[in-house]
Amino acid sequence: MKRTEQLILKRDIMSNIEICSSAHSSIRFPKGFSKNKGTLFLIGGDLSSFIFMKKMAPILLPDLDEFRVSCVINRKARIDSLLATCCPKKVNDMELICSDGLMKIQYYFPQVIRISPKIQCKMIFDGFEINEKCLCKFFAAFRHINSLVFTNSKLNVPKIPDFSSALNNTKLERLTINKNWRLSLVSACKDEPDELKNLIIGLSKSSDFKKSFLLFNLASISIEEQYIRSILDENDFKHVELWI
Repeated sequence: MKRTEQLILKRDIMSNIEICSSAHSSIRFPKGFSKNKGTLFLIGGDLSSFIFMKKMAPILLPDLDEFRVSCVINRKARIDSLLATCCPKKVNDMELICSDGLMKIQYYFPQVIRISPKIQCKMIFDGFEINEKCLCKFFAAFRHINSLVFTNSKLNVPKIPDFSSALNNTKLERLTINKNWRLSLVSACKDEPDELKNLIIGLSKSSDFKKSFLLFNLASISIEEQYIRSILDENDFKHVELWI
């Protein structure tokens, strides 16, 4: 076993890990560590770093509070391998980040579904385009968690979906859609679908979700609160707190 692997396995006090497939501007590197393209970086809660050149050995990471994976499309095979072999048995909050512009979620969809039972509280998708079919499967796969977040992402909901079976016995309390979610919210063209409204109506088809849903966070989206409030109220979500 390599020494770097032993270090990770022994760090049972580590609470946060960030993994990137290439150099990322937000990462802080200790002195003497180079930002080599194609290197996987793991950053622990105490800011110590472990670098794996070219590919990471199939070791199982310890249970974590936070697990952030930054995806670059030309590193798909490496990220797939990472999620398949190294994802901890339990993770409170996980964030999947597209660091190469808006990316179709289909690139990582199978692995995300596969690891979904390991996520305990919150799942965050950052920078992805997600169609209605994938969205429905995500609601089903993550029905056991407390919070689902879509940030800097585009959700394609051209018609009213039926999420009733996907949200059966759901425990989802918080749904967040923030920053640059580009939807035709109040369209001048009557034939153009109001996708956010479609989403809310689709969610309302689940009686279990009506009971569990407590907070709808639309922070950073330019939209009238009264408009969304009226849609929520019309679909039996009067009890839901709205953040805009």
